[in-house]
Amino acid sequence: MKWHTRFNTVFYKLILTYIIIILFTITFMGISSYVYFSSNFNREIENINDRMLGYLSDSLDENIFKKTEKIYLELFTPHVKNDELFSLFEQSPAGNHAKIHSIYTYLQNVESLNPALLKSVDIYYKNNNLMISSLKGMDYLDSEDHSLTWLNEIKQTNKNLIWLDYKDHPGQRDYVTLVGGYPYGTNQEKKGFMAVHIKVSAFSQLLSDPSSEDSGQIFIISENGVVAKSESEELNYDLDKGFIRKIVSSHEESRNFSDDMNGIKSMVSYSTISSNGWKLVSITPVENFYKKSDAIQQALLLIGIIVVLFGLAISHIFTRNMYNPIKTLVNKSRSLFGESEAIHGAEKNEYQMIDHLINNLSVKVSGLETTLSDNLPIIKSKLTFDLLNGKVKSEEELEERLQLLNGKMDISHSYYAVFSVKMNTGYMENISIENSQFIIYNLISLLEEKLNQADLLGYAVESAEDYQIDVMVGSKDKDLKVLYDTINDLSSYVHSNFMLEITAAVGGWKGSPLLLHESFKEVKLLMKYHYFFPAKVILSGSLLLEREGNEEKFVEGIDMYLKALRSRDIRQVRASLSDIADSMRNGRYSADYCHQVLYDLVYNYYKYVKDLNLSTRDILNNDVYETFYQITNINMFEAWLNSVVEKTYLYLEECDKNKSNEVIEKIKDYIFDNLSKDLSLNAVADVVHLSPRYISRIFKKNTGKNFVDYVTGERMKAAREMILLSEDNIEEIASKVGYNNPAYFTKKFKEAFGVTPSVYRMNYSRDQQKMNKNVN
Repeated sequence: MKWHTRFNTVFYKLILTYIIIILFTITFMGISSYVYFSSNFNREIENINDRMLGYLSDSLDENIFKKTEKIYLELFTPHVKNDELFSLFEQSPAGNHAKIHSIYTYLQNVESLNPALLKSVDIYYKNNNLMISSLKGMDYLDSEDHSLTWLNEIKQTNKNLIWLDYKDHPGQRDYVTLVGGYPYGTNQEKKGFMAVHIKVSAFSQLLSDPSSEDSGQIFIISENGVVAKSESEELNYDLDKGFIRKIVSSHEESRNFSDDMNGIKSMVSYSTISSNGWKLVSITPVENFYKKSDAIQQALLLIGIIVVLFGLAISHIFTRNMYNPIKTLVNKSRSLFGESEAIHGAEKNEYQMIDHLINNLSVKVSGLETTLSDNLPIIKSKLTFDLLNGKVKSEEELEERLQLLNGKMDISHSYYAVFSVKMNTGYMENISIENSQFIIYNLISLLEEKLNQADLLGYAVESAEDYQIDVMVGSKDKDLKVLYDTINDLSSYVHSNFMLEITAAVGGWKGSPLLLHESFKEVKLLMKYHYFFPAKVILSGSLLLEREGNEEKFVEGIDMYLKALRSRDIRQVRASLSDIADSMRNGRYSADYCHQVLYDLVYNYYKYVKDLNLSTRDILNNDVYETFYQITNINMFEAWLNSVVEKTYLYLEECDKNKSNEVIEKIKDYIFDNLSKDLSLNAVADVVHLSPRYISRIFKKNTGKNFVDYVTGERMKAAREMILLSEDNIEEIASKVGYNNPAYFTKKFKEAFGVTPSVYRMNYSRDQQKMNKNVN
């Protein structure tokens, strides 16, 4: 009766109900978890695969394509080491064997510095139909040793840079080629081309997959087919042209889709390489692609079975010991909720267990809340960064990420904008890292404080750009004055406390936080104009942004500069450079175009020096080159180029002076050796290959005498010696010193010595006789 009574009590009924609920809940949750986690895990596998493929694509782009483009630009940028490389664009190779060898050695050095990346570097000199290769040396294009594929390709396009993949030998891809023209980035006719050949093994090493063989195959394709694949395995798929064209012609940056590959259902993923639009492709059989999710499904099923068995075991234990645990639970409930039912025979063991469980759960929850609170700044910074860069795609995603912040970021404003604060790079690079970080985070704190005081949403983060702060602003109206005041206050603060100059760029207002990336894009465009407006604290407005879409070009100022440069008129050079700088500041030209013009000015100076058969190394010292790389604005550029031109003119004047002395000495020697010949100004000018007017000018400047008087004086000196030391008659002496008319010779002699030649000889003879008589 005692046991029967117990089974009729509420405790046994509750435990029976508990067992039923446990079984039902575990069954339901097991099935739901099985479906939910399997599906989500598969999606996560796809997302991870996309991210890994994107990372590999970025790695290829950074370590191969952009690095190769950088090598190309360094080769075609004039500096001390590659000075000889540009000479053969203008000069003939005849007699320039030393330069050719120097160029060949330099190209070999470039190749040796990048042995894992470069196969060879070839330069084609169009005027000379000459090819110099780091691999094959010098040759002309009519040689059968050179393939002209890349040269034909670049000639058929109007692009400055192209990427090519083609087969060196049938059936084997050996290298990929970057081809570019010279001069780079100008509208002038190309004087030559460069090809940088990259080893396919460089791609293969990056594409080698260290994971298991069921992870699929990764390779790069272009419109011509497979460019490169992993070096450790052969490609298992026959890729038809339709499949390649489908992927290459896609405008999507990345995508996953399933397709039938050689009769096997496979998952195809690709990501676009930004430098040239080629595709990085991964093909994995579907059963292998989602194979990892099978373990999750099996684990969920096993866990469900174990939980059910465990629940049954616990229920069995509760059935045997029902009275004590239920009473403990009731007592705990009574202490928590104030229930008053009495339960007999209670023990403290189960109570302590449950109480310990609750306490542990409280500690864990508290720890999770503390961790989340400590990481709120990082979460806010990441959200701000993603909003500025357009990585938050939907309102739902934004709302979900805001929930993590527990109301710490309010985005209920009507309008949103971005502005960036750029600190003076030269100043920041010359202080310690500790001090630079202190300044940056001090300004971030100050900006947020001032914006919040103005009843604005203000959140600032350290930018990906060096020494720059990006600020997200939310406002109820489109009032930029508050932002300008904040920036001006900040400028005064950093100047008075740190002696630091800043520049800010302010983007336009947008109607949604999801459009902040558009305002940030405007900020990036505006920051380009800091180079041309270094004195401006704030860059903003539509006028500067409209310049980005403008394709106008100015020619007059550049022509004035070239004319002044060639005429050696330093004042006109200064004036033309000043006009060009004013045009860039006040005109409607884009920042990129203005930078290209500045590059062309330097290139034209370099070409001017080359046309004089001179080298910039003979004129300029290393300080000039170091100063060039430290230029941060157009004023510094103008001063630098004026200084370079002035130094060049001083060097040329010194050369002209030395050359004039050599010419004068050569003319004097010719006159002395050819007194009997025609020594007119025109005749001597033909001998030294200079103009009569130039000879007359430098002769007068160097000797203080005009040319005719000097010739007459030399002839008279020679005639006097002949009169005194020879027995030739006057007619013979006149002929020997270049006078065909003896009477005219006598006249000139008398003008020089006061008496005729005959009297001069007679007087000399008489003086000699007297001297001899006195001696005797």
